[in-house]
Amino acid sequence: MTADQILALEPALAEFLGEFDDCFGRSEPRQHLKHYVRGQLSNLQRKSVEPIALFNNIAPRTLQEYLNTDVWDHARARARIQQIVARDHEDPKAIGIIDDSGHPKSGKETPGVQWQYCGRLGKTANCIVTVQLAFSSFDTRFRTMLDTELFLPESWSDDRERCRAAGIPDDVVHSVFTPFFTTKEPGKGTGLGLSITYSIVESHDGQITIERPSGGGAAFRIDLPPAPADTPRPARAAQAAGSTAPAGPSGKRTILLLDADPAVQRMVKALFARDGHDVEVAGDPQHALDLAQRGGFDLILADARASAPGKRGTLFVEDLLQRVPALRDRLIVATGDVRPATEETLARLGVRYVRKPFNLRDLRDAAARLWAAGALS
Repeated sequence: MTADQILALEPALAEFLGEFDDCFGRSEPRQHLKHYVRGQLSNLQRKSVEPIALFNNIAPRTLQEYLNTDVWDHARARARIQQIVARDHEDPKAIGIIDDSGHPKSGKETPGVQWQYCGRLGKTANCIVTVQLAFSSFDTRFRTMLDTELFLPESWSDDRERCRAAGIPDDVVHSVFTPFFTTKEPGKGTGLGLSITYSIVESHDGQITIERPSGGGAAFRIDLPPAPADTPRPARAAQAAGSTAPAGPSGKRTILLLDADPAVQRMVKALFARDGHDVEVAGDPQHALDLAQRGGFDLILADARASAPGKRGTLFVEDLLQRVPALRDRLIVATGDVRPATEETLARLGVRYVRKPFNLRDLRDAAARLWAAGALS
């Protein structure tokens, strides 16, 4: 955009940036935000600090200090962007994009920099890696970034003094407990082992921590509270024989899952498989509808965004309950939509639901409550 085009947009731009005023404690950073955005919108060949500052007729040092030292509420600014997108660009067919990007860097001071694979170069290099969440309307006419996170390598995470010197908050760490994070080669691991372990320990009000011995490797410490004195204990004879009592007829459950996200499919299957349950994944809403009407499922877990086959504007769960109302007591809806209209719809349908992104314990507890209610009725 040329300077004249940017000036023509000045009233609208000022109104938009004004929505972020409460993210800054002082008036000067608010003004510098406008300078910086003007520069990013311009047709400058280089959009670094000095060209942007000169484009706005301010000293480069002033803009550099704004970027390096001025404090603003990052969490509030991020939330405000997401709220504006939800308000002004609602699209039931919107596309969410998760992507990691490598950025080549020189030196050792940039937060998170190390010798690692750089996607931009297609090879290993000295770089930082960030992960972005982006939003695109179905027609791709509107696209924007919703969130971004720095991947913090283990070597950085273990050196908190280096992190503090680089301005990395103490709560930003290298996490091995994140679902689907794995250090193995593609196809050699699911990245669910430690996540499931973490969920099991957390469900028993315990803690799991990782310790790194000086000789290398890793040690995991699990702390669990003592069981109450009246807790029943398993028979010693069964323990000695190494056997476990077979599950009764109601012990094994069959679960139908409708969710297009492969990561959710893997997580749900792994979660319930360890309890001996079977999970059948439906390929699409029509397939899910056919399977559900066939019957035989103890739980139906469905994505709230799934549409009814052949019925535009109607949710899958609405259509399912219209056809088979008795399935209401076997249905849990997974929703990442925080709009009041969605909650009103789910409340009107009288269905149980869990929030996305759900943790393993919440989902497991929701299923247990559903089955317990069915046993009592």
